[in-house]
Amino acid sequence: MQNLENSPSRTVYTGVSVVNGGLALGLPGPESLAEWSWANWFRKHQDANARQWLGQVESYHGEGAAFARSSVVARASLRQSIGEDQVFWLGWFSRHGGSVTLIGDHFKDSWTPCGLLLALWLALMWMLWRHGFYNGRGSMSS
Repeated sequence: MQNLENSPSRTVYTGVSVVNGGLALGLPGPESLAEWSWANWFRKHQDANARQWLGQVESYHGEGAAFARSSVVARASLRQSIGEDQVFWLGWFSRHGGSVTLIGDHFKDSWTPCGLLLALWLALMWMLWRHGFYNGRGSMSS
């Protein structure tokens, strides 16, 4: 689930939205997952998204107290996210296109990770059996 990405035909994770006269970041959409999934996806693309969304927020022109308040909050949040690149990552994101690719992202819908975990589990069970750690009665040998 963590390797899902937005595509031209499907938006899994939303960015800046105008709702009820104000701005909101990361609102759930029809194909959205849990909030923690959005937060993890955002962290993978933190610098790139924050810079893009800050430009969008600054280009929006709305009226009313709700828009003004939400605009200030969104700008502050996005600027903080951009600043975290230097504070926590020493500029790594900005030097690498604003995003990170994790190992699981390379597998997408593949069963390869499941096969690797199964192979590791089988190897562990074989080693336990081979070295006599398991006596066959549901407990470890001493």
